[in-house]
Parts: sequence; C-alpha cells; structure tokens
Amino acid sequence: MSSKLNNGIAVGVDFEELAERRQARRQQAIRIRSLKKLHSRIALDLLREEPAVVAALGDARNMVELWAREEVCSPFYINSWRRMLSGSATEVGAAMAHMDKDWESALLQNSPFGGLLNQSR
Repeated sequence: MSSKLNNGIAVGVDFEELAERRQARRQQAIRIRSLKKLHSRIALDLLREEPAVVAALGDARNMVELWAREEVCSPFYINSWRRMLSGSATEVGAAMAHMDKDWESALLQNSPFGGLLNQSR
C-alpha cells in the first residue's frame, strides 16, 4: 500500500486492490457482451421461428412464473420479462431485439433463458 498527498489530503492507494477491481470490471464487461450476443442469437432464432428456440420460449415463460410464485426475483424483472415474452415467437424476438438499452444489461443478467444459455457455452 502506498500513500500520496492529494490536495493536502493523504490518500491510501492499494495498487493490488485497484488492479483486482479493474480486472473484475473487465471480466464483467466481457460477460455482458457475451450475454448480449447470446440473447441476440435467441431473438434472431425467434424471429426465424426456429423450433428448438420457440420451444424454449415456453420454458422461459414458465421460469418467469416460477420467479413470481417463489418471489425469487424482483417484480421489476418479472414484469419486464413478462411483457417481453408475451405474444408470438416473432413478437418476442422483436421485443428482445429492441430491449430498453438502459436496462438491457440488468435484464440479461436475470434471463429466463438459462437452459439455452447453458447449451450455448
């Protein structure tokens, strides 16, 4: 640990901790990019009405209902995903392709498409 004077105030800087935090942020950014890519593929497959992904849509809807029933997820995520998953496969694909950019990362980290995501890795 090193201390330096910053505007007359001693500031402790732990360079190892700082490096660990930067690495964690990089890893999180990589994870988010990967989730966006996987969900974009799901959206495209729904728009194309790929049978396996259309079947997984039912599983995703069931997962959201499980979240609601068991109260294991925030109402925000439950309601957001319910809205996004309503309608036909092509409507869901379009909704996923136009996800609210302010909430996209958070929604993708709480995805009901876990089965498809695990198969894609």
